[in-house]
Amino acid sequence: SEQQVAALAKHLETVLPEKQKAGSPLRAWLELDSNGMTDTGFDAILEVCGRRGVELRVLKLYKNRLTDRTGAKLAALIRHQASPVEELHLSHNRMTERSLVGICAAALGSRAYPRVGGGGLGVPLWVRLEHNFVERGEDVLRVLRGEGLTVCSAE
Repeated sequence: SEQQVAALAKHLETVLPEKQKAGSPLRAWLELDSNGMTDTGFDAILEVCGRRGVELRVLKLYKNRLTDRTGAKLAALIRHQASPVEELHLSHNRMTERSLVGICAAALGSRAYPRVGGGGLGVPLWVRLEHNFVERGEDVLRVLRGEGLTVCSAE
């Protein structure tokens, strides 16, 4: 529930170490799926992570009530975080094409991408947005491909 997410944010403030020195950030997975969390709850968690210098690698936020407001915050995170976000699990929320475009544009504009894996091969940013309010996702991806985005999809 939203109250539990707020309590978690307060708890994180007490247990996370102070912001790390440059070059040695704390990197974390954030698994807050299936909580009925809204944008307000996510804002609280993201603010604590920001104050403590936590870089988020994997965000499992599916089956909540997140909207394009959170989509914009995730795009800003992708654009400004020094290390790449590796996975965004956002299915079963309330996001629209606006979030899809914002997240993809942020990755295109970030120096953290493309992420390089073993053997020097590029590794994609994994984004799941099914069961949201994205009505013309394929059309949006077609436009983004024209802007230089490489898209892999699974059916």
